[in-house]
Amino acid sequence: MAGRLGARLRLGIVTAALLASSGVVYYAAVYVPRRDAALESERMLKQARADADKRAAQQRLLAQQSAAEQRQADGRAAAQARYQACVADAGAVHDASWAAACKQNGDKVRQDHDDCLATLHLPRSYCDSAYTVGDDSPQCTLPSEIATVLDAALQRARNQCLKDSQAAVP
Repeated sequence: MAGRLGARLRLGIVTAALLASSGVVYYAAVYVPRRDAALESERMLKQARADADKRAAQQRLLAQQSAAEQRQADGRAAAQARYQACVADAGAVHDASWAAACKQNGDKVRQDHDDCLATLHLPRSYCDSAYTVGDDSPQCTLPSEIATVLDAALQRARNQCLKDSQAAVP
């Protein structure tokens, strides 16, 4: 009986030791790896969120820069369009002024011719040669004094267009 009791005692001690060690084994073999995996998973999730936030911030910054560049390009294009319109308007004013000067010059030559005939009573051949009615079309050749004034006004208007355009570009 003492042998049985000793065997039972040994069995109990071994069982107790196994139970006690199974807790340590469970802790070391199951609980700690699961806990470490959960912590690692949480750390990776936080890192992934941080990376996603960083990428989103970079994308927002790129989008803002792109929008700013687009606004600048639009501003430059609008300034260029305004400049072209201004130069075209200056050219139209020059052409209209030139045409008006041509007409006025032609009218004056005709009036002088008529006065030569009516008032001075000179022969027609003399009046025709002295007051030749030239081209009074909008593309006529004007006396150099008038042409110089009109061309200078055109150049001043173009220069003003350029100054306005340069002042408008940011």
